Amino acid sequence: VIQDWRYYREALTADQIKQLSFNSADGAGNILRSCKMPAEGSDTAWKDINGHDCAWYQETKKTVPTICSTPEINHNCPIACQYASPCWMGRDVVAPSTYTIWNRVMYLSEESKGSGLVCVRDGVDAVAECRKFKENPSSFPAIPGAQDWLRFSQNPDVFVGDIALDDCDVLERHINPYCSFAAPWTQKINTEIRASGSYTIAFWWKTLEGTQIPASLASYKEPETIQRIIFFSKMAPLEVLAEVVLNNDRRVNLIMYGSCDVSHVENVEIDGGSPGHYENGKWYHTVITYGGVNEAGKRGIWSFDGSTGGFDFADFGWCRDKSMDFIQGMQLPGGVFMSPLEVTAAAIDPRKIQKNYYDKAPGFRVRRGPVIDDKTRMTEPILYERTQFPYAMSLVSPPILLQTRVGKSHVCNNNLGSAYQNKIWADTTNGVTCQLPYECDQDLLNTSTALMACSTSSTPSEFFGQTPLDLGGTLQFYEFLQSITDAPILVRNGVPQDTASFIDSQTRSITVAMVTFAPEYGLASTISITATLSTEVSVDFAVGHFQSLEGDQLENYKWVSYIGFILAVIIMLEKVVTIAHKDVRAEINGFMVDFIIQVFLPIVYFAIRLNQIVNSKASILETVGTEGLAGVPWASRSVTLGSKVGQFFDGLEKFEAKLSNERLMSTFYFVHATAALFRLIFQTSAHPRTAILVNTMIQAAGDLWHFVILFLVLNFGFVALGIAQFASEREEFSTPLRSFETLWEMLLGSMIESGDIPSSTWSYNA
Repeated sequence: VIQDWRYYREALTADQIKQLSFNSADGAGNILRSCKMPAEGSDTAWKDINGHDCAWYQETKKTVPTICSTPEINHNCPIACQYASPCWMGRDVVAPSTYTIWNRVMYLSEESKGSGLVCVRDGVDAVAECRKFKENPSSFPAIPGAQDWLRFSQNPDVFVGDIALDDCDVLERHINPYCSFAAPWTQKINTEIRASGSYTIAFWWKTLEGTQIPASLASYKEPETIQRIIFFSKMAPLEVLAEVVLNNDRRVNLIMYGSCDVSHVENVEIDGGSPGHYENGKWYHTVITYGGVNEAGKRGIWSFDGSTGGFDFADFGWCRDKSMDFIQGMQLPGGVFMSPLEVTAAAIDPRKIQKNYYDKAPGFRVRRGPVIDDKTRMTEPILYERTQFPYAMSLVSPPILLQTRVGKSHVCNNNLGSAYQNKIWADTTNGVTCQLPYECDQDLLNTSTALMACSTSSTPSEFFGQTPLDLGGTLQFYEFLQSITDAPILVRNGVPQDTASFIDSQTRSITVAMVTFAPEYGLASTISITATLSTEVSVDFAVGHFQSLEGDQLENYKWVSYIGFILAVIIMLEKVVTIAHKDVRAEINGFMVDFIIQVFLPIVYFAIRLNQIVNSKASILETVGTEGLAGVPWASRSVTLGSKVGQFFDGLEKFEAKLSNERLMSTFYFVHATAALFRLIFQTSAHPRTAILVNTMIQAAGDLWHFVILFLVLNFGFVALGIAQFASEREEFSTPLRSFETLWEMLLGSMIESGDIPSSTWSYNA
């Protein structure tokens, strides 16, 4: 839209163009510009007839977009109502540098109520400097401008609670080493401030239960009220930078001291209304600005409490040399939580200050702060709480969740399913669900599978911020069990993930894998609990053991193995001598069977098993012990999570290989024992009476085989009938295997579980 078209015969200067852009008016004298300059259009301290301020309108607008419905509201709360957009100030605007004091919310504690504390920059020995100054004041340079604390700022008649910082012994008692701060920028920033002629300090604070906030300036005479906040550029001799006085009749009283001339002192107050405004347990945002401008373009100092600001004229520069500190120490109140202090080498305009407050206030409202102060945290140990009953075993590593899953697709196995799924998504995104006053996220609006989806047959390339791992020939995604169960949000690859969505309709199976070790028995075990998800959920578990045999038990096993070898050799000699005195051709088949079952297989079994048992200690040490799973440095911060997980799965794979060998040896033993049993049965035919039974079984083998065939045919028929009649209603007949298991249990006399109503029971009496 073009509202004022002008043509000039000559080229305009930059100042003329700027004047036209910002101050052009219509015939009635109304400014045509609708955007706002940085110092213009900030929210006021206005309240509506219900007592609602601009902060209330900003918060309510999130759920009721039309709440700013009148010109009065938009005029007084343009930032909260997003009414006036800022003017474009050009591409080459360089953002000023911002530095921080502390990197976390601090719990500022004090020795006694109202005594306060002093925090000093790292590397500064304030007490030693104080004593040097006391011994030889003339050796210290003159204090610049109006920053002389003792001459211009300290007021014992009002602020009787101020710490006597010029008393070196008192200073030493009040310095809290646990709130010291690293500030390598504190000299560099002076150069930037001299260039901009301004600076800003912003922080959040909250008083704890029992902390007394002064009702007025006069209340600072009361000994148990909180100390005022004072920033010092130098601790000895004391050079004051700014003072922030918090009280309930004026809210914030700010005094700022210049470094160029002794007359460069200015103060500003914010009228907070009725006393008792500040509340314990509630976060407040305080900002002080030196060298800012107001809507009239006048330089001065700003003080903000939340979205409410106060301004006073002050036109003086900044003359501290780059070799001097900007902030070297602070006097602070105790019984207070304080956020990191943000120090900016320029004056932040009021609009940005208010917007920052509106953006961060919701997060601070739910922020509880630390439970204990740094002194307690760093000096007092936390007693490890343990059970009075000693554990027989322990977890070797954190329980791991393994998931197999398939990808999402908007194309289903049938056209009806695809059409229905797409219709549901279209109806949702185009309907009232995603229209004001409601709002849908971009993922739902742009992805047709975000609401509901069909499944592909392949594993996705990424899920929950992780790529799949090939474990046992199957692609699986891993996560820590405790992370999923205890945390509502996990951050993976910088993206927050909702743990409630770890299992969804694309999950095919979920396994909890645990590895334990029982020191008393040298027994390492794996426990796997697997849930398979399809049209129903079935849960199963598997337990595997591997034991280390040492000491007397190992020696006993060796002797048993040696005896087994000796018996096998004796049996072999007996068989050789026996066949040598008989017809070899007639007896060779029986000889070979006896040799394999009674000689060869026992020797192979004892040889392999003895080697496994002898090396069992080394195997556990390599897989589960300190060289394996127990050696994963989970607590180390220098080792990446990927390296830890890789080492864990390498150890787990080796341990599973050992367990697989154990299962193979169990199968070997079972097959050999079964063969030896049948061989023993046939050998009993040497006795005439038992020979009758053995020969009867041999002669009846053909008839028994035909009976087995008929039995299988009948059972297959009953399985098919059960599926045809009950598969759509009863889970017990839903598949051929389950139908067979149900019929087999009923054949043995068991009844499946039934409900309490006649329509879901197998039989009932009328």
